[in-house]
Amino acid sequence: MIGLYGSDENFQHAFRYVYRMKDAVDGEALSKAVNTAIKRYPYLAIKLVKNENEVLHTVVPNDRPIVVANRTEPYVMFSEDTNNHILALLYHDNNIYLDSSHSFLDGIAACEFTKTVLYYYITEKYGKEIPSDNIRTLDTPMTEEEVIDPFLHLPPLTEKPVGGARRPAPSFSVEEGGRITERKHTLYELKVNEDTFVKYSRSHNGTVATVSAAFLAKAILHLHGNVDKPVRINLIRNLRPVLGTPKAHHSLVGNILLEYPEKVGDWDMEKLGTISRDMLKFQTDPANSLASIHAKKKQIDGLYAMDNLDAVKNACNQTYTNSGRYVTGVISYVGKIDYGVLSDYMESISAYVNPAYTNLVIEIGVLNGCLNYSFMQSFSDDVYVKAFVEELRQEGIEAEVGEAQPLLVPRINV
Repeated sequence: MIGLYGSDENFQHAFRYVYRMKDAVDGEALSKAVNTAIKRYPYLAIKLVKNENEVLHTVVPNDRPIVVANRTEPYVMFSEDTNNHILALLYHDNNIYLDSSHSFLDGIAACEFTKTVLYYYITEKYGKEIPSDNIRTLDTPMTEEEVIDPFLHLPPLTEKPVGGARRPAPSFSVEEGGRITERKHTLYELKVNEDTFVKYSRSHNGTVATVSAAFLAKAILHLHGNVDKPVRINLIRNLRPVLGTPKAHHSLVGNILLEYPEKVGDWDMEKLGTISRDMLKFQTDPANSLASIHAKKKQIDGLYAMDNLDAVKNACNQTYTNSGRYVTGVISYVGKIDYGVLSDYMESISAYVNPAYTNLVIEIGVLNGCLNYSFMQSFSDDVYVKAFVEELRQEGIEAEVGEAQPLLVPRINV
């Protein structure tokens, strides 16, 4: 809800997943696959309607086809261009683009849906049957767990949070560093060998996500020298494990804040990996996790109680504005998705989001032995990308860096 009504001209809570196939995309086969797959996910075939006497929109079924088009420029979600759907599938050359609202599904749910699309696409395009292991098909029963929002039935708070709650102080912002010259949403794509990075992470007491956060923090601290506020990296986390709902399709993401004060800039990566792991462990403690989820539920209930849509939008916008004060950058890694035999037809996977309030966002996708870093900025300067790559290089990790390109993320019409 916050993402839906918090979207404005500056920030759109939406995402684009890019699936690069080994062969050119067949648009007719893709259209047939998408509109077959959606039958397995009726809870994604929806639209929003606004009744005159209601403050918020209502979600209702949408029986119009999912839009599939040969183009790279995103459509506006919930508009006539997408048949008012929350998602659209576009394609061009070897790329398939899944565009959607982040308010209704997250990366894990998007990849689950796309696995089904790719299953039907590959069987249609190549005219042969492939194993459907770990893929939801029309023959896979749909469970209540998939459909029912876990926030409606939260586990009770039975333990006190460990350490107590503490409101973070403002963090260092790259806007303060004098390195930004042109405001233009820009994407840099980096490729890193998965085996090399995973082995390095494990040997330095971390994970792909925490070690990536430590590298980003170290790069920023080295660029700016003496900073009077900590560099704070927000790790996006999957809330399904703590909620006990692994099959839920909803946008179930939380935040883990990893804080790096100026003094840690020259620490070695093993020490940084250890403190990053400890911060992660503390914030993923079950009692702490559940307490933060209940706090989010209380915030959402307060929004539903408002009697004016403008007030709702202002409150949601303020949430994102505040995130820009307390976060220097964001790292999101959904983990290694099991694509099974589908990966034989795929080259890579990447994810794009809007970096407006935090200025720097890294999405990490993994496929076929390669980590794909989507380095997204609200500006075009490459100084942070170069600094990040240099930190990797100094630790013996080579990264292939692509040219700067415009960052294309769908917009939302609400």
